[in-house]
Amino acid sequence: MTNLNSGIEINRFNSVDDSVKKIVWDGLRSYNDTFYVRNQMDFSVTVQIDDKIVAAAIGESKYEWLIIQYFYVEDKFRKNGIRSKILKEIVEIAKDRNCKGIHLDTFEFQARDFYVKQGFNVFGEIDDHPSGYKRYFMKMSI
Repeated sequence: MTNLNSGIEINRFNSVDDSVKKIVWDGLRSYNDTFYVRNQMDFSVTVQIDDKIVAAAIGESKYEWLIIQYFYVEDKFRKNGIRSKILKEIVEIAKDRNCKGIHLDTFEFQARDFYVKQGFNVFGEIDDHPSGYKRYFMKMSI
């Protein structure tokens, strides 16, 4: 067993160095891949009007699930069906990749009700994140 008291130095930073990020990601991927093949692939869906992107969603699929990491629609386009059309495309991407489902997180002041109407279920929540609001973790089976 290694003596952890000898020569140990613990440091804190307010940023993440790329070399540290690489060590963490490479280590986690190597460990996790001994249990299951990740098959990670990014995706993006965009909506353009007159050569300007007015809505987009980005994320990835891995471990047989698709993850929506970011989903943005300009305010003036939020109530005209663009969100639903983007989500339909995301569902098709998940099906094409043989995913079991889709998951995401959203804040109380964002789009929880929209996702519920689209068939997502809340499977977890954190109170006061940020203060005065809830953060929801949601999923949809495919």
